[in-house]
Amino acid sequence: MLLEIFSLLLLIIFTVEMAVMETLGPLFPSLSVVAAGLLDATMVGLLLTPPLWIFFFKGLDVENHVTSRKESTRRKTRLLCVLQGAIFVTQFLVMLILPTALPDLTGHSLAIADACLTILLASPFLWLVLARYQKQFHAGPLTDFLSTPGLLYLILLYMVFLADMLQEVMMPHLLYETLEAYYILIDAIVTTIIIAPFFWLLIIRHLTRTAFTVRARAMAINEQVVDAIVTLDTKGRIATLNPAARTIFNFPESELEGLPAEALFADTTESILPLFTTLEKNNPDNRKRISREMTCKKRDGSTLIMDVSISAILQQGRQEWLLIMRDISERKEAEQKLRNSDARFRQLFEQSDDAMFFLKPETCSIVDVNATCAKLFGYSKQELLSQGLHRLFTSKDFPNIHETIKEISLGVRSSLDNVLALNKQGEEFNLSMRGKLISLRGVNIVLCSFRNITNRIRLEREAKEIQAHLIQTNKMTSLGLMVSGVAHEINNPNNFIMANSRLLSDSWQDSRKILREYYEENGEFYLGAIPFSEVDEQVPKLFDGIVDGAGRINEIISSLKNFYRPDLPLSESSVDINVIAKAAVSLLQHELVKFTENFQMNLTEELPTVKGNRQQLGQVLINLLMNACQALTDKKHGIYLETGYDPESGEVTLTVRDEGRGMSAKDSQRIMEPFYTTKLDTGGTGLGLSISRSIIKEHRGLLVFNSKPGEGSTFVVRLPANMPAAKD
Repeated sequence: MLLEIFSLLLLIIFTVEMAVMETLGPLFPSLSVVAAGLLDATMVGLLLTPPLWIFFFKGLDVENHVTSRKESTRRKTRLLCVLQGAIFVTQFLVMLILPTALPDLTGHSLAIADACLTILLASPFLWLVLARYQKQFHAGPLTDFLSTPGLLYLILLYMVFLADMLQEVMMPHLLYETLEAYYILIDAIVTTIIIAPFFWLLIIRHLTRTAFTVRARAMAINEQVVDAIVTLDTKGRIATLNPAARTIFNFPESELEGLPAEALFADTTESILPLFTTLEKNNPDNRKRISREMTCKKRDGSTLIMDVSISAILQQGRQEWLLIMRDISERKEAEQKLRNSDARFRQLFEQSDDAMFFLKPETCSIVDVNATCAKLFGYSKQELLSQGLHRLFTSKDFPNIHETIKEISLGVRSSLDNVLALNKQGEEFNLSMRGKLISLRGVNIVLCSFRNITNRIRLEREAKEIQAHLIQTNKMTSLGLMVSGVAHEINNPNNFIMANSRLLSDSWQDSRKILREYYEENGEFYLGAIPFSEVDEQVPKLFDGIVDGAGRINEIISSLKNFYRPDLPLSESSVDINVIAKAAVSLLQHELVKFTENFQMNLTEELPTVKGNRQQLGQVLINLLMNACQALTDKKHGIYLETGYDPESGEVTLTVRDEGRGMSAKDSQRIMEPFYTTKLDTGGTGLGLSISRSIIKEHRGLLVFNSKPGEGSTFVVRLPANMPAAKD
């Protein structure tokens, strides 16, 4: 296309120079050579400015190839100024050279020579400028320069004008003696000869290339496109098919030509002809199209789902129809599978017993939740989506959850075994967390599931507590066996002490008479570095103390043996509560002295007996006394043991009251539960009161209590009496 533009610009320069020379030629002889050259060059430059401006600023649009419209305008202006300056210099030099080089030329001959010499000298520079212009702007707009109808019309007019002007200048010199009739004929022939090369170079050659290019493109599109392209005649019969259509439908073109368009569609499909009518009514200008998903059939009878685009085309004044058909069977099948997969996933998501969240990897914001989330946390779905994940967990555990989600977003499968969550009412519960990074329709999403493990944690904790209590119970059983063995072993040497102490006491009484006589005769003497007078007074007390201590040891050993010795069945044993109370106090004397300085025992005389197991009832009383000791905060607080009889209910009562720390309402509700204890840090097992209540229940009695924080506790054992009291 560069050659056509170059030729057109040369013709414009030639025409302008001829017009200036013909117009100002008579004036030039009266001027100096320099003045005539300046005038000629100035007029040529002024007359060339409009066509060159149209060429650079209107005929060519290159702003898409530069950084901005301002930059495009700046470059065009610079090239236009350079070209104008070159033409001005060239024309000025021609006007200086021409009178000297060709002094005999005048009139039309001088004008033609001046114009020819101007374009000859300007051609190299013009070619360089156009080549640079085309290289700089990628030549894209130059190919479309002559495609503008207005410019093409001006060029045609310009060709006629130029041809007529040249023949008018040349013919009088060549055929000045020719007859008028021949002159007209020759004038027409010369005009045709002059204009024909320019028509071919600037118009026909360009249009031919354009036509071949358009045809080649259309054929390439028709042959290589993967969509089926079918044209229908005015009556809706198949006219042509492209290779893709023949391949898709598996029909040779000869079998389909002339058949109705319905031959390509399944029998159940709505006829295509009403669509033509709809297109004509809705789009009378034929500039729009309609498309439908329709079921088509192949030669073997199998069906295809195709997206059919219908548009109207004009072919030699007749309206025909163009069908562009794309096979979307695989896409529709994939869409159906995707919908089914989405439906199955949605069912699993919504019906899962775990609370499931879709989270954004970057911000941890909630995208979607299932119904279990709303049920577990107590919020509605909209509340969960709006308030965020941080409101659902404690401030201690949420940073761990946030870090875990970040790890999951990096492709690492992470989990948390135990996190503390909060529901809408502020109640805490335990959750386990599992997470995975998944892709939903090309978008990465973190799927987190939370399972309520509160009951499991509670059961595990209770199992551990039960295991610890069983171990403690086993220790207590072993301790009981050991105590029984120790009592047995202590009993033997204690019997020696008791027997020997009585023998020594009797021996002292006999020896005392002899020693007293010796004292009266000889005065004071020493026994074991102690004066006899003191020994005579203190030794009887010492023997009495030894005998009394050995007897006390014997009572304690008897109590231990009785505590662990199996008794008769409940129905065969009558028990005196006062005896049990005295035995328990005797057994715990050391503990009572250790914990309090104020222990008081008030036993009601002549109590009726109760049917029961002496060992078990003694165990109950020991448990109550030990609990009272451990409840005291200092030794100034007291413990009170009382027995009594309630004639209205016919029950014997055993009351243990302490002035200790007391129990809260929460502890009071659970204090009778097995293994529940408020003294776990001091070795409590939580079995004492539970076992005591069970023993009393087996004796058909009641164990009741009353406790307030800071005011102490009172435990009352009520047992049915065997017989009425003596006073009744």
